Amino acid sequence: MKTSTKTLTVSTRDRYQLIDLTRSIEEIVSHSNVQTGLCLVHASHATAAIICNENESGLVQD
Repeated sequence: MKTSTKTLTVSTRDRYQLIDLTRSIEEIVSHSNVQTGLCLVHASHATAAIICNENESGLVQD
């Protein structure tokens, strides 16, 4: 089984901030040369969160 590990470091400016990671994750997966599998994305900091949602204006305003 082929595996690939990559660390993506994200810095924030504000206390509460939404950052779209889609393009970064797509690029990492593309460069991994893994054709079929699972992509695990996690935040290792206690006060960070990963949320899967549409990037729409109502979400950003809330």
